[in-house]
Order: sequence, then structure tokens, then C-alpha cells
Amino acid sequence: MYDVLIQILNKLNANTALKALVQKISAFGVFDVNNMYYKATKLTSDGVKAQIRLEMTAICDSYQNSINAITETEKTLLTIGDNKLTGDILSVVRNGGVSMKNNETQTYHETGIFIITYKERIR
Repeated sequence: MYDVLIQILNKLNANTALKALVQKISAFGVFDVNNMYYKATKLTSDGVKAQIRLEMTAICDSYQNSINAITETEKTLLTIGDNKLTGDILSVVRNGGVSMKNNETQTYHETGIFIITYKERIR
């Protein structure tokens, strides 16, 4: 799963439009404004293929930027038809999300939930 996350993060960090909206992409932790955070959970595994649920949350100082960050994430990750994202990542689909505003910090939180199916290599 770690190798797949590295491939995903490399693709996202290469998206210049996304990087113009968020300063960094990191695992959940301390939340800073104009950054993106991810959380990955393994869902299924049969030794050949596996799936993870990837939650990507953009925390921005404007509602539009938070939406645009998730839209750029979709443009980068979603696979169309039988196209693979990489040699190991077979498909990426969006499976939900949520929007909210934190009134205390005046920040907007946009989350996209993605299901990633990938080739698994049990060592």
C-alpha cells in the first residue's frame, strides 16, 4: 500500500494547478490553511489485487479554492474506462465527499473520497 501512496503523491505533487492552490500535501496531523491532507485505509485484499480508500481533504481560506483543489485531484487521479493510472494502479474512482466550513478558523474543508484498485504483491 505504501508504494501506491507514493505513486499517488508523486502524481499530485506534479500537478502545478493543484500546487498553486495548496502549499503541501501530507498525512493527517496538524491542520494548516491552504494545505491538503490524506488518510488511506486498506479495504480489500486477495493477494493479487487490493483496494484502498483514500480521503483527500483540502483546507483553504476560500470555498472556491477548496473545491478547485479537489477538482484538480480528480483530474489527476481518476481513470477513464480501462485506462490505468500507473502500471500498478488499475483504477481510481471517486466514491463520495463532504464540504464544511469551520467558523472558528474561517476555513473551508472539501473532502474527496477515492477508491483505488491496485496490483498487490504479497511478499
